[in-house]
Amino acid sequence: MTSAHPLRRFLAFVIVVLFFPVSAVGQEILADQAKKEGKVVWYTAMALEVAEKVANTFEKTYGIRVELTRSASERVVARVLQESQAGINNVDVIEISEAGDFTLLKQKGLLKIYRPRNYEKFPSAFLLDKEGYFHAWRATVAQPVYNTRLLPANAAPRSWKELTDPRWKDKELKVHYVSGAGTNVMAALTKIYGWEYYQNLRKNNPVIVQAASQGVNIVAAGERTILVEGNYYNTMRLKAKGNPVDVIFPTEGVVLVLSPAGIAQKAAHPNAATLFLEYMFSEKTQQMLVDATRLYVPHPNAKYPPGMSPLSQLKTLTVPVEELAKRQGEIKRMFSEIFGL
Repeated sequence: MTSAHPLRRFLAFVIVVLFFPVSAVGQEILADQAKKEGKVVWYTAMALEVAEKVANTFEKTYGIRVELTRSASERVVARVLQESQAGINNVDVIEISEAGDFTLLKQKGLLKIYRPRNYEKFPSAFLLDKEGYFHAWRATVAQPVYNTRLLPANAAPRSWKELTDPRWKDKELKVHYVSGAGTNVMAALTKIYGWEYYQNLRKNNPVIVQAASQGVNIVAAGERTILVEGNYYNTMRLKAKGNPVDVIFPTEGVVLVLSPAGIAQKAAHPNAATLFLEYMFSEKTQQMLVDATRLYVPHPNAKYPPGMSPLSQLKTLTVPVEELAKRQGEIKRMFSEIFGL
Protein backbone atom coordinates (compact mmCIF):
# COMPACT_ATOMS: atom_id res chain seq x y z
CA MET A 1 0.00 0.00 0.00
CA THR A 2 1.43 3.39 -0.97
CA SER A 3 1.58 6.20 1.56
CA ALA A 4 -0.68 9.25 1.20
CA HIS A 5 0.64 12.16 -0.82
CA PRO A 6 2.38 14.68 1.50
CA LEU A 7 0.10 17.51 0.36
CA ARG A 8 -3.02 15.47 1.13
CA ARG A 9 -1.65 14.60 4.56
CA PHE A 10 -0.99 18.26 5.28
CA LEU A 11 -4.44 19.33 4.12
CA ALA A 12 -6.04 16.66 6.28
CA PHE A 13 -4.03 17.96 9.23
CA VAL A 14 -5.20 21.52 8.58
CA ILE A 15 -8.85 20.43 8.56
CA VAL A 16 -8.40 18.60 11.87
CA VAL A 17 -6.62 21.56 13.48
CA LEU A 18 -9.36 23.98 12.47
CA PHE A 19 -12.18 22.09 14.09
CA PHE A 20 -11.04 19.27 16.36
CA PRO A 21 -8.64 18.67 19.26
CA VAL A 22 -5.05 18.02 18.23
CA SER A 23 -3.68 14.49 18.69
CA ALA A 24 -0.19 13.84 20.10
CA VAL A 25 1.23 13.34 16.59
CA GLY A 26 -0.68 16.36 15.30
CA GLN A 27 0.80 18.41 18.15
CA GLU A 28 4.30 17.89 16.76
CA ILE A 29 3.27 18.92 13.26
CA LEU A 30 1.37 21.90 14.68
CA ALA A 31 4.41 23.00 16.69
CA ASP A 32 6.57 22.93 13.54
CA GLN A 33 4.06 25.06 11.65
CA ALA A 34 3.70 27.45 14.60
CA LYS A 35 7.47 27.97 14.82
CA LYS A 36 7.47 29.14 11.22
CA GLU A 37 4.95 31.86 12.18
CA GLY A 38 7.36 33.08 14.85
CA LYS A 39 5.02 34.43 17.50
CA VAL A 40 1.55 34.43 19.02
CA VAL A 41 -0.34 37.55 20.14
CA TRP A 42 -2.30 37.11 23.38
CA TYR A 43 -4.77 39.62 24.84
CA THR A 44 -5.64 38.74 28.44
CA ALA A 45 -7.30 40.07 31.58
CA MET A 46 -5.29 37.81 33.88
CA ALA A 47 -3.07 39.39 36.55
CA LEU A 48 0.10 40.46 34.73
CA GLU A 49 2.52 38.53 36.93
CA VAL A 50 0.66 35.26 36.28
CA ALA A 51 0.14 35.94 32.57
CA GLU A 52 3.87 36.58 32.17
CA LYS A 53 4.64 33.25 33.83
CA VAL A 54 2.30 31.44 31.43
CA ALA A 55 3.82 33.25 28.43
CA ASN A 56 7.43 32.68 29.53
CA THR A 57 6.88 28.95 30.02
CA PHE A 58 5.35 28.67 26.54
CA GLU A 59 8.31 30.52 25.02
CA LYS A 60 10.81 28.23 26.76
CA THR A 61 8.87 25.13 25.73
CA TYR A 62 8.35 25.92 22.06
CA GLY A 63 10.76 28.73 21.22
CA ILE A 64 7.85 30.86 20.02
CA ARG A 65 7.56 34.44 21.25
CA VAL A 66 4.39 35.53 23.06
CA GLU A 67 3.36 39.13 22.49
CA LEU A 68 1.35 39.80 25.63
CA THR A 69 -1.17 42.58 26.24
CA ARG A 70 -2.87 42.72 29.64
CA SER A 71 -5.88 44.92 30.43
CA ALA A 72 -9.28 44.81 32.11
CA SER A 73 -11.84 42.58 30.38
CA GLU A 74 -13.95 45.43 28.99
CA ARG A 75 -10.87 47.13 27.55
CA VAL A 76 -9.62 43.92 25.93
CA VAL A 77 -12.95 43.45 24.16
CA ALA A 78 -13.07 47.12 23.13
CA ARG A 79 -9.61 46.79 21.58
CA VAL A 80 -10.57 43.64 19.68
CA LEU A 81 -13.70 45.36 18.32
CA GLN A 82 -11.81 48.54 17.37
CA GLU A 83 -9.09 46.60 15.56
CA SER A 84 -11.69 44.57 13.69
CA GLN A 85 -13.52 47.71 12.54
CA ALA A 86 -10.21 49.15 11.36
CA GLY A 87 -9.37 45.98 9.43
CA ILE A 88 -6.46 45.15 11.76
CA ASN A 89 -5.90 41.44 12.40
CA ASN A 90 -3.47 41.54 15.30
CA VAL A 91 -4.73 39.33 18.11
CA ASP A 92 -4.49 35.53 17.97
CA VAL A 93 -5.80 34.37 21.34
CA ILE A 94 -8.27 36.25 23.54
CA GLU A 95 -8.83 35.51 27.24
CA ILE A 96 -10.83 37.67 29.66
CA SER A 97 -12.73 37.47 32.95
CA GLU A 98 -16.19 38.34 31.67
CA ALA A 99 -17.98 35.54 29.84
CA GLY A 100 -20.82 37.75 28.61
CA ASP A 101 -18.46 39.74 26.39
CA PHE A 102 -17.42 36.61 24.52
CA THR A 103 -21.01 36.23 23.35
CA LEU A 104 -20.64 39.62 21.65
CA LEU A 105 -17.36 38.58 20.00
CA LYS A 106 -19.05 35.43 18.75
CA GLN A 107 -22.02 37.40 17.37
CA LYS A 108 -19.60 39.71 15.54
CA GLY A 109 -17.94 36.70 13.88
CA LEU A 110 -14.62 37.39 15.60
CA LEU A 111 -14.06 33.92 17.09
CA LYS A 112 -13.13 30.59 15.54
CA ILE A 113 -14.66 27.27 16.57
CA TYR A 114 -12.05 25.18 18.34
CA ARG A 115 -12.33 22.57 21.07
CA PRO A 116 -9.14 21.73 23.01
CA ARG A 117 -8.14 18.19 23.93
CA ASN A 118 -10.19 16.60 26.71
CA TYR A 119 -12.89 19.28 26.43
CA GLU A 120 -15.57 16.58 26.68
CA LYS A 121 -14.27 15.84 30.20
CA PHE A 122 -14.49 19.45 31.38
CA PRO A 123 -17.01 20.23 34.16
CA SER A 124 -20.22 21.52 32.59
CA ALA A 125 -19.76 25.00 34.10
CA PHE A 126 -16.62 25.48 31.98
CA LEU A 127 -18.34 24.58 28.69
CA LEU A 128 -19.62 28.09 28.10
CA ASP A 129 -20.51 27.81 24.40
CA LYS A 130 -22.30 24.76 23.02
CA GLU A 131 -20.94 25.36 19.52
CA GLY A 132 -17.35 25.42 20.75
CA TYR A 133 -16.36 29.02 20.05
CA PHE A 134 -15.01 29.45 23.59
CA HIS A 135 -14.50 27.57 26.85
CA ALA A 136 -13.62 28.73 30.35
CA TRP A 137 -9.86 28.39 30.80
CA ARG A 138 -9.90 29.30 34.47
CA ALA A 139 -12.33 30.28 37.19
CA THR A 140 -12.12 32.07 40.47
CA VAL A 141 -14.61 33.13 43.05
CA ALA A 142 -15.28 36.81 43.61
CA GLN A 143 -15.61 37.74 47.24
CA PRO A 144 -14.76 40.56 49.65
CA VAL A 145 -11.10 40.94 50.67
CA TYR A 146 -9.84 42.66 53.81
CA ASN A 147 -6.59 43.76 55.41
CA THR A 148 -5.92 41.51 58.41
CA ARG A 149 -3.82 44.13 60.21
CA LEU A 150 -6.52 46.76 60.01
CA LEU A 151 -9.43 44.42 60.67
CA PRO A 152 -9.44 41.31 62.91
CA ALA A 153 -11.14 38.26 61.43
CA ASN A 154 -13.82 38.26 64.14
CA ALA A 155 -14.76 41.86 63.23
CA ALA A 156 -14.93 41.32 59.46
CA PRO A 157 -18.34 41.46 57.76
CA ARG A 158 -20.05 38.12 57.26
CA SER A 159 -22.28 39.00 54.30
CA TRP A 160 -22.39 41.13 51.17
CA LYS A 161 -25.26 43.01 52.81
CA GLU A 162 -23.05 44.11 55.73
CA LEU A 163 -20.70 45.93 53.34
CA THR A 164 -23.29 48.71 53.03
CA ASP A 165 -23.12 49.41 56.77
CA PRO A 166 -22.07 53.03 57.51
CA ARG A 167 -19.20 51.82 59.71
CA TRP A 168 -17.25 51.06 56.51
CA LYS A 169 -17.50 54.63 55.24
CA ASP A 170 -14.20 55.76 53.66
CA LYS A 171 -12.72 52.29 54.19
CA GLU A 172 -13.84 50.45 51.04
CA LEU A 173 -12.81 49.90 47.44
CA LYS A 174 -15.20 48.93 44.65
CA VAL A 175 -14.29 47.44 41.25
CA HIS A 176 -15.32 49.18 38.02
CA TYR A 177 -17.65 47.39 35.62
CA VAL A 178 -14.80 47.05 33.08
CA SER A 179 -13.52 44.22 35.29
CA GLY A 180 -15.00 40.75 35.09
CA ALA A 181 -15.21 40.62 38.88
CA GLY A 182 -17.11 43.91 38.95
CA THR A 183 -19.63 42.90 36.31
CA ASN A 184 -20.25 39.40 37.67
CA VAL A 185 -20.73 40.53 41.26
CA MET A 186 -23.02 43.41 40.31
CA ALA A 187 -25.11 41.07 38.16
CA ALA A 188 -25.39 38.53 40.99
CA LEU A 189 -26.05 40.91 43.88
CA THR A 190 -28.64 43.03 42.08
CA LYS A 191 -30.63 39.84 41.48
CA ILE A 192 -30.81 39.51 45.27
CA TYR A 193 -30.93 43.10 46.53
CA GLY A 194 -31.64 45.23 43.45
CA TRP A 195 -29.72 48.40 42.58
CA GLU A 196 -30.58 49.80 46.01
CA TYR A 197 -27.63 47.75 47.26
CA TYR A 198 -25.14 49.81 45.26
CA GLN A 199 -26.94 53.04 46.01
CA ASN A 200 -26.38 52.30 49.71
CA LEU A 201 -22.80 51.24 49.05
CA ARG A 202 -22.17 54.57 47.32
CA LYS A 203 -22.93 56.35 50.61
CA ASN A 204 -19.78 54.73 52.04
CA ASN A 205 -17.68 56.66 49.52
CA PRO A 206 -15.77 53.68 48.07
CA VAL A 207 -12.72 54.33 45.91
CA ILE A 208 -13.24 52.87 42.41
CA VAL A 209 -10.47 50.67 40.98
CA GLN A 210 -10.17 49.30 37.45
CA ALA A 211 -9.46 45.66 38.33
CA ALA A 212 -9.77 43.25 41.24
CA SER A 213 -6.00 42.65 41.19
CA GLN A 214 -5.41 46.39 41.63
CA GLY A 215 -7.84 46.48 44.53
CA VAL A 216 -6.23 43.54 46.31
CA ASN A 217 -2.84 45.27 46.04
CA ILE A 218 -4.26 48.46 47.58
CA VAL A 219 -5.84 46.55 50.47
CA ALA A 220 -2.56 44.66 51.03
CA ALA A 221 -0.77 48.02 51.25
CA GLY A 222 -3.21 49.13 53.96
CA GLU A 223 -4.58 52.09 52.00
CA ARG A 224 -8.15 50.82 52.43
CA THR A 225 -9.58 48.15 54.70
CA ILE A 226 -11.99 46.22 52.45
CA LEU A 227 -12.30 45.48 48.74
CA VAL A 228 -15.96 44.77 48.00
CA GLU A 229 -15.43 42.77 44.80
CA GLY A 230 -12.11 41.03 45.28
CA ASN A 231 -11.21 37.54 44.18
CA TYR A 232 -9.71 34.43 45.68
CA TYR A 233 -6.77 33.83 43.38
CA ASN A 234 -5.22 37.29 43.59
CA THR A 235 -5.67 37.36 47.36
CA MET A 236 -4.09 33.94 47.90
CA ARG A 237 -1.19 34.91 45.62
CA LEU A 238 -0.38 37.94 47.81
CA LYS A 239 -1.14 36.18 51.08
CA ALA A 240 1.41 33.48 50.19
CA LYS A 241 4.03 36.22 49.94
CA GLY A 242 3.30 37.40 53.46
CA ASN A 243 0.88 40.23 52.71
CA PRO A 244 -1.82 40.93 55.34
CA VAL A 245 -4.86 40.00 53.24
CA ASP A 246 -7.59 37.40 53.45
CA VAL A 247 -10.98 36.65 51.92
CA ILE A 248 -14.51 36.61 53.29
CA PHE A 249 -17.00 33.88 52.38
CA PRO A 250 -20.33 35.77 52.51
CA THR A 251 -23.39 33.99 53.80
CA GLU A 252 -25.18 34.66 50.48
CA GLY A 253 -22.42 32.82 48.61
CA VAL A 254 -19.33 33.70 46.58
CA VAL A 255 -19.72 34.71 42.93
CA LEU A 256 -18.29 32.30 40.37
CA VAL A 257 -16.31 34.17 37.70
CA LEU A 258 -15.52 32.10 34.63
CA SER A 259 -12.77 33.32 32.28
CA PRO A 260 -13.28 32.27 28.64
CA ALA A 261 -10.53 31.80 26.08
CA GLY A 262 -10.82 31.52 22.31
CA ILE A 263 -9.00 31.92 19.01
CA ALA A 264 -9.54 34.99 16.85
CA GLN A 265 -11.33 34.20 13.59
CA LYS A 266 -8.70 36.07 11.55
CA ALA A 267 -5.69 35.20 13.70
CA ALA A 268 -2.50 36.38 12.00
CA HIS A 269 -0.67 33.35 13.40
CA PRO A 270 -3.32 30.59 13.26
CA ASN A 271 -1.05 27.63 14.00
CA ALA A 272 0.67 29.40 16.88
CA ALA A 273 -2.78 30.41 18.18
CA THR A 274 -3.98 26.80 18.16
CA LEU A 275 -0.77 25.59 19.79
CA PHE A 276 -1.02 28.27 22.48
CA LEU A 277 -4.65 27.43 23.25
CA GLU A 278 -3.76 23.73 23.54
CA TYR A 279 -0.92 24.72 25.84
CA MET A 280 -3.28 26.84 27.96
CA PHE A 281 -5.65 23.89 28.45
CA SER A 282 -2.90 21.27 28.92
CA GLU A 283 -2.62 19.41 32.21
CA LYS A 284 0.80 20.94 32.94
CA THR A 285 -0.32 24.54 32.46
CA GLN A 286 -3.60 24.03 34.27
CA GLN A 287 -1.80 22.52 37.25
CA MET A 288 0.61 25.45 37.20
CA LEU A 289 -2.36 27.82 37.52
CA VAL A 290 -3.67 25.88 40.50
CA ASP A 291 -0.29 25.70 42.23
CA ALA A 292 0.75 29.30 41.56
CA THR A 293 -2.56 31.10 41.93
CA ARG A 294 -5.22 28.87 43.51
CA LEU A 295 -7.42 29.18 40.44
CA TYR A 296 -10.02 26.58 39.54
CA VAL A 297 -9.44 24.92 36.17
CA PRO A 298 -11.36 22.57 33.86
CA HIS A 299 -8.70 19.89 33.33
CA PRO A 300 -9.99 16.62 34.84
CA ASN A 301 -6.58 15.66 36.27
CA ALA A 302 -5.92 18.91 38.14
CA LYS A 303 -5.16 18.44 41.84
CA TYR A 304 -6.05 21.11 44.40
CA PRO A 305 -4.01 21.84 47.54
CA PRO A 306 -5.23 21.25 51.10
CA GLY A 307 -7.42 24.08 52.29
CA MET A 308 -8.77 24.93 48.84
CA SER A 309 -12.39 23.82 48.81
CA PRO A 310 -13.65 22.11 45.64
CA LEU A 311 -16.16 24.22 43.72
CA SER A 312 -18.80 21.61 44.46
CA GLN A 313 -18.46 22.36 48.18
CA LEU A 314 -18.78 26.14 47.88
CA LYS A 315 -22.03 28.07 48.00
CA THR A 316 -21.82 29.96 44.73
CA LEU A 317 -23.84 32.65 42.98
CA THR A 318 -23.62 32.17 39.21
CA VAL A 319 -25.01 34.34 36.44
CA PRO A 320 -25.46 32.49 33.10
CA VAL A 321 -23.49 33.75 30.10
CA GLU A 322 -26.65 34.72 28.24
CA GLU A 323 -27.89 36.79 31.18
CA LEU A 324 -24.53 38.56 31.54
CA ALA A 325 -24.65 39.46 27.86
CA LYS A 326 -28.20 40.82 28.11
CA ARG A 327 -27.53 42.87 31.24
CA GLN A 328 -24.29 44.56 30.17
CA GLY A 329 -26.01 47.74 29.03
CA GLU A 330 -28.01 47.96 32.25
CA ILE A 331 -24.94 47.37 34.42
CA LYS A 332 -22.89 50.05 32.64
CA ARG A 333 -25.74 52.56 32.79
CA MET A 334 -26.52 52.00 36.46
CA PHE A 335 -22.86 51.97 37.49
CA SER A 336 -22.35 55.35 35.83
CA GLU A 337 -25.56 56.72 37.30
CA ILE A 338 -24.73 55.62 40.85
CA PHE A 339 -20.98 56.21 40.99
CA GLY A 340 -20.74 59.07 38.48
CA LEU A 341 -18.10 57.36 36.33
